[in-house]
Amino acid sequence: MTTHPLQLGILSFTSYLEDGVSAQASLEDGIALVQHAEALGLDGAWLRVRHFERALTGVFPYLAALARETSRLRLGTAVVPLAGESPVRLAEDAATVDLLAGGRLELGVSSGILGGNPALADAITTTYGHGPTVDGEPRAAWVLRRFLLGISGEELAPVPDDVRLQFTHAGEGLRIYPHSPRLPERIWCGSGTVASAERAARLGLNLQLSTINTETHAAGVAIQQAETLEAYHAALDTTPLGLADPRPREVSISRYVLPWTSERERTDLLAAAERHIPGVTERFGEGWKVGSVDDVVEQLASDPALVRGQELFPTTLLANLPSQLGPELTQRLVEVLATEVAPQLGWTPAG
Repeated sequence: MTTHPLQLGILSFTSYLEDGVSAQASLEDGIALVQHAEALGLDGAWLRVRHFERALTGVFPYLAALARETSRLRLGTAVVPLAGESPVRLAEDAATVDLLAGGRLELGVSSGILGGNPALADAITTTYGHGPTVDGEPRAAWVLRRFLLGISGEELAPVPDDVRLQFTHAGEGLRIYPHSPRLPERIWCGSGTVASAERAARLGLNLQLSTINTETHAAGVAIQQAETLEAYHAALDTTPLGLADPRPREVSISRYVLPWTSERERTDLLAAAERHIPGVTERFGEGWKVGSVDDVVEQLASDPALVRGQELFPTTLLANLPSQLGPELTQRLVEVLATEVAPQLGWTPAG
């Protein structure tokens, strides 16, 4: 079976929980990391969005800064949690960044973590100042629907006949500006279940799969994700995008990828992984690919989700970067991925 070429991206937290690390330093280090990734020929740099945490919260100003500091790299999110967003502001910010980036924005969205803990969900929605539903519809679904309508360029509401906003044409209703015509084909949906993947497919959205699923499967995460890709493929419909020639739908699959080339790197990487998720080194799951370069290549090459993804779609391997590596070790990890691991998987650096 013909397979699609693999693309390589990084997924970073831009966090500053560690002692002695400031928000400003973390943001500056993140820009340097993305520039490093572009120089190594990676295809994309993707950002985690974590509200109410010592991490990246104001993602759109940061994406705009990255757009000015890079020239080729695709710039993405994985993911923006929709439940707290305003669909109008989300559409305005996304279109603005996309134009500044020359059409390089890859915006990943999802419902977020509100369903994981009822008490946390209540605290967060109360802080945002709204409830979990809008007219009986889950708020995340409502935001997504209104956001997609906004970036399509369609009129959202009429205005009175005797009213004209200053920078609009006569008779023009409420629309989202600026308008980035190709942005709808670069919206991604983070999915942890087959049902959510099928919903993304019916909307024509690209698909993001993480290191974990939100529903259990006896065969494990990677096999379940391979089955999710099958379901997404079967349900796919690009008609809602409203584009005559949308680019092929894509998928991204996130994995923590920790290859080492020396005993010192092994010690440093495992220590950082333990700081990132305490106890993880005792029970690395399927979302972690850990070991020597050859070991990691073998683990990735046999990952059922990555294999099936490349058979069906243009697929990006998103290498999750543990949050507490430090800038030097993080850049070294990306270098090993780009020069020693990914080429053995058929990846070719961008020129």
